[in-house]
Amino acid sequence: MKLATYTEKYAKLAIPFDDQTLNVAYWPNRINLEDILDPETQGALQLATGLVKVLKEWDLEDEAGPVPLTVDAMKGLPVNLLVEVQKAINTDLRPGEVTGSN
Repeated sequence: MKLATYTEKYAKLAIPFDDQTLNVAYWPNRINLEDILDPETQGALQLATGLVKVLKEWDLEDEAGPVPLTVDAMKGLPVNLLVEVQKAINTDLRPGEVTGSN
């Protein structure tokens, strides 16, 4: 088995927010123990750091246009939005399988 092939699989999700939908694609197999245990990614930025690593794309826009998938860009977003994205990804993950489509 090639690890690179395993970590390149991605899934797509449509996450409802009131009357709108945020579409994301993410790499479910890119989360590793190093990320979870790294003291530099603990605390307030851990959520953004983790999402930046696994999100492949999203269609989130602000008044200036598409919101980039960077920690700096996520610092200005509502925490609840980021939590909902993480919750949707967690719900989509199943041990040993990717349930989204790619």
